[in-house]
Amino acid sequence: MRITGGLAGLLLLAGRLQAQPPVPRGLVEHRWGLAEATRCVPDVATALARLPEAGAPLGFHPASEGSFLSFLRHWQGVQRIAADDGRWLVATRSGTATGFVIVRMASRDASGGPFRASRLRAGRPAPDLPPPPMDRVLGVVPAEPGLEHAGGPQLAGHLLAVPYEARGDSSAVVFYDVGDPSTPRRIGQVRGRARGPEAEPAHASLAALARLADRRWLLVVGERSSKHLTFYRSVDSAITDPPAFVPLRVDAAGVEGGFQNLNLLTQCDGELFLVGMHNTGFPPPSLGHDHLHWYALEGSGEALRLARRGQRRVSCDECNFGAGAGLYVTPAGGLVLYGIGRGLGGPGGTAEVEEFAPAPAG
Repeated sequence: MRITGGLAGLLLLAGRLQAQPPVPRGLVEHRWGLAEATRCVPDVATALARLPEAGAPLGFHPASEGSFLSFLRHWQGVQRIAADDGRWLVATRSGTATGFVIVRMASRDASGGPFRASRLRAGRPAPDLPPPPMDRVLGVVPAEPGLEHAGGPQLAGHLLAVPYEARGDSSAVVFYDVGDPSTPRRIGQVRGRARGPEAEPAHASLAALARLADRRWLLVVGERSSKHLTFYRSVDSAITDPPAFVPLRVDAAGVEGGFQNLNLLTQCDGELFLVGMHNTGFPPPSLGHDHLHWYALEGSGEALRLARRGQRRVSCDECNFGAGAGLYVTPAGGLVLYGIGRGLGGPGGTAEVEEFAPAPAG
């Protein structure tokens, strides 16, 4: 029997649609603290909308970390590590041989939930108070040889992706295992090159990372403060040395340029969101406004795209999203946002951090 006419065309179209690979989905994990994936967020848009406008004051003592005097030397990003007792931060920086520091927030709660404010007097924020002495840098990880200016990082599970810039037309993203936060372990690096005139010279300004449902990894690299985004998918489920990635074609034309940090979030239905954080002041550290923008990964096959889903503003008193910011998911699936100041502007030469977390229930 021969199928002709409109029915044949519909069947052919259906076959082609089924053959198109679906949009990549994130690995849905409801447990906290696992090496292979970050806990999912039940509803990303609602969680971002519930973040308070004002942050809670935190901070840390820098130990030997100094040299923040020039315009180009500042913190670049901050991430909270979902490992051990949850009282660890990673902060990247530029302008020195340091790639990033490991911070122990020993005064804070060990449940993995929000830290809450550490610099209070009579229950109110006290900008003149330094952070508790036990909240301090415990380790320093040097930048890669030949590379400089560690940018905005992201953690996915215990895997940390740190972008670096290099002289000339190359850049790199370096991967570390921070499952033991006190002793980060370097895994390997993947090199990149400038993609076009709008990205010259090559600047791996930021990296976003997530585990996919097929257990491979999705990596987003932003050049020149996200003016050019490149998407990659790992070849294998394990990140080896050197890491193996292949590019994905994703239309990111709707993404605003100029983000200081980008983070990928997995919703508990598997949908992937890219969240950008920036300050509107230019040049930094001008006093602009601190903003979040978020996008959903949509489409299929060769028609993947980022679709705008929302934006909002928060108000930093001591942090600046033009320096660094980062998202964290609690054991209960709550979303927490961290911002960091540019240098050591806190009392006694300390680093200033603010936490944006919904108020406790009840």
